[in-house]
Amino acid sequence: MYLQKGSGTLERKHGYTCGNYRNRRRIGDVCTTHYIRKNILKEIVLADLQRVMTFVKDREEDFISSAVEYSNLTSKKAMAQQRKELEKSEKRINELNMLFRKLYEDNALGRISDEQFIFMTAGYEEEKKTLTQKIKKLTSVINTAAERNSDIKKFIALVHKYTRINELTYENVHEFIDRILIHELDKETNTRKIEIFYSFVGKVDSGEKPTENVSYFRQIGADIKSVAI
Repeated sequence: MYLQKGSGTLERKHGYTCGNYRNRRRIGDVCTTHYIRKNILKEIVLADLQRVMTFVKDREEDFISSAVEYSNLTSKKAMAQQRKELEKSEKRINELNMLFRKLYEDNALGRISDEQFIFMTAGYEEEKKTLTQKIKKLTSVINTAAERNSDIKKFIALVHKYTRINELTYENVHEFIDRILIHELDKETNTRKIEIFYSFVGKVDSGEKPTENVSYFRQIGADIKSVAI
């Protein structure tokens, strides 16, 4: 998302808007004009970060169980797709190897000329190179999946670095937050969902009521509820 701020305007009027929508003509992507004010986002991220830190410090074992469950669930879904892609790529590599052997034999026996051999194998060589790189990357991702539990310990250590966080800074945001997804406003309920993914552990569910912020949105003349999910 892009930060919008006019020259000389107050920070409370700054906001983030969808980058894909803003650049839709240039990139050809279709999206919506979802938007959130900067001060609202800062308030809800700070409140949710404080919730997570309290959860980790007061109920560390519960946090570990929750984080392991979330990690296993998300990695299981991702791993299933990655293994499927790996098997598909390895199968195609085997097919290409058979094609190469057949073409080499035909060339050696004079069934096809050297020029034909070079022309027919050129595209296969590039495909094989791409597949080999893909297989290497997928294998690496699958092999490191077992190490994710150590990430939970890293996050716990990060939390214990701080007594309390009362203000967001460049440093603590980049330490704690991996990414934030802002959903489009649901105009029927005037509710906006915000997904906060924390470094090493992703989403953190403490079993408590979701972090919320209610503020008046002048453009539509109504209160908007922003909910961290």
